[in-house]
Amino acid sequence: LHHIHVSAVQTVPLPPMLGQVLGVANADFAGRQEADGRLRMTISTGDWHHPAGPLAPDEIQPPAYMVSTIIERGAYVLPAVREARINRVWGGLLDMTPDGLPVIERTPGVEGLIVAAGFSGHGFCLGPITGQLIAALVTEATPCCPLDPFRLARFATVETDASPELLG
Repeated sequence: LHHIHVSAVQTVPLPPMLGQVLGVANADFAGRQEADGRLRMTISTGDWHHPAGPLAPDEIQPPAYMVSTIIERGAYVLPAVREARINRVWGGLLDMTPDGLPVIERTPGVEGLIVAAGFSGHGFCLGPITGQLIAALVTEATPCCPLDPFRLARFATVETDASPELLG
């Protein structure tokens, strides 16, 4: 896994203007309006290259230019964003696999260990089906869909620039 830094901006409550989630496949922008009217907008700022170990909260906060970029991209689609008051700003890290798909499988050679990781920020969305798949693996039932696309072995020939510290 490697990490992607994501920056987020949330406005104060606004009148309804977005009934669906907006997303761009390359993570240039995503946005949604929450039930209370606040808009939450995010962008990926790229790979996170940081030494292994604990992070101070301010190390992942987005810089001012990134906040401006989020607001500009949001205003391109929703012009009201340009004048909206900002409620809060934050940054975070997403765990990513090279192909963007999670790893879901029993761990070979470790009895009883099932891995479900690398959801690339889609963990909440994929939670229900992931729960079903994990339950099938735990009970040794047949999963509802093939798990081959989610096996760790798919990366056996993938080269990485990850340092040994990050690989454990």
